[in-house]
Amino acid sequence: MILIDQLTKMVTATPNGSFNLEFNYIYNQDGKLIELNTLDTKNRISSKRENKYDSNGNLVEEITYDNSNNIIQRTIKNYNDKNELVKEVVKNKNEDTVSETIYEKDEDGTILEKVEANTGS
Repeated sequence: MILIDQLTKMVTATPNGSFNLEFNYIYNQDGKLIELNTLDTKNRISSKRENKYDSNGNLVEEITYDNSNNIIQRTIKNYNDKNELVKEVVKNKNEDTVSETIYEKDEDGTILEKVEANTGS
């Protein structure tokens, strides 16, 4: 599937009009964002984010890299059998858990409670 109206590039500028940052968006055949690259003023990648999806199209992992392609953060998302987000875990570059969010839902999928825990790592 090719989607014509997807954003593939965005450029930001300073108030005086000079180039600031460029963002490049890459999508898979289903139209899901799989990579976002941030380029600096010298057209070098300053950061990159990769998105991974499960077979149901749910975003299950976001990985952020620095300019040397080292992982600086990972967000893992878990879903129930109704494809509803039930848990998010953020890990730092050392794989220490930084935060965890659990979503308590009723049988209709309405969020009843959002429990957040920050470990401070």
